Amino acid sequence: MSWFVVFASAVLPIALLFIVLAMEWLQRGAGTTPSLLGIRRRDGAVNKGGTQRPMILTLLMFAGMLALALIAGQDLNAQTVGPQVTTPLRTEVAGVEDMEWNVLTVDVAPGAVDTRHFRPGVELVYVLEGAGVLGVDGQPPVALNPGIVATLHPKQPQVFKNTSPTQTLKVLVVLLLARGHQRPMLANGGPSRHQKGLEHIANGDIHQPKTNERKDPTRPGLVF
Repeated sequence: MSWFVVFASAVLPIALLFIVLAMEWLQRGAGTTPSLLGIRRRDGAVNKGGTQRPMILTLLMFAGMLALALIAGQDLNAQTVGPQVTTPLRTEVAGVEDMEWNVLTVDVAPGAVDTRHFRPGVELVYVLEGAGVLGVDGQPPVALNPGIVATLHPKQPQVFKNTSPTQTLKVLVVLLLARGHQRPMLANGGPSRHQKGLEHIANGDIHQPKTNERKDPTRPGLVF
């Protein structure tokens, strides 16, 4: 939820009430027009049970409903915007039958999650921009920042989560696949039954992720 939505939901009803009270004060001072909070009788007395009160209550209810709609719209947008995948290159592997290279760019929206419980091939991930966390089954979560490289092997459940509230997490993926296969992805979904150990990452409960340490000092990047 953005700061603008929080601000609007808190200030809008108060501002509307202030405007109504200001108009009431001005009209009472003029003494020539009906009051918003009561109808002025011919003798100059104000009927406090005037018919304009329902209008004020209606305006305040409308302001409250508008604020709730802004909040709900923001939450719905965060839930429905999933990772955007582009495939700029797909080509056969020279000298290797029935295998092909897939080069992808994956854009994960702020707060969104990309979860998969298996991969059909070896995957090389390079972080281009943004900030996030990578969770691999059986491993501590790893902080993702520009320049981080990770090698992901098949049959390992994983979760990508964008931890930034404003910036898109963009990664370059180089995938070696059997011809005809596609990179599986469950956009914005929680871990499947194969990924119960990664629920805390998808839910945002991330404690002390590793930085760019290496599991194997003889190989660059993060290897899982």
